[in-house]
Amino acid sequence: MVVRSEIVAETNEPVVLFEPGHPIRYYIPKADVRMELLRESERTSRCAYKGEAHYYSVQAGDTLVPDVAWHYTYPTPESVQVARMVCFFNERIDKLYVDGEQQPQPKTAWSR
Repeated sequence: MVVRSEIVAETNEPVVLFEPGHPIRYYIPKADVRMELLRESERTSRCAYKGEAHYYSVQAGDTLVPDVAWHYTYPTPESVQVARMVCFFNERIDKLYVDGEQQPQPKTAWSR
């Protein structure tokens, strides 16, 4: 995951979620995320399937990219595999690579 030329996350162990109406989401273990670049946001949202999401902004140099990632502290029992993981909006980051191939940036309601 690249945000404003900063590599923010790299992993070989993502949890990949396929949800109807959404792009593929890659949940990254926090150990594989540069947490020093993330800033907790006041934003939260609720998913009926995963629970309450808490958001992060990314500090990339002098630029703060708001609400670009989220995590579930206490996910629902059905989604416990995403606990302690961070997911980035594919629509809001600059580059996403999967197996060395840059992925196209989707256009969704969450694009900015």
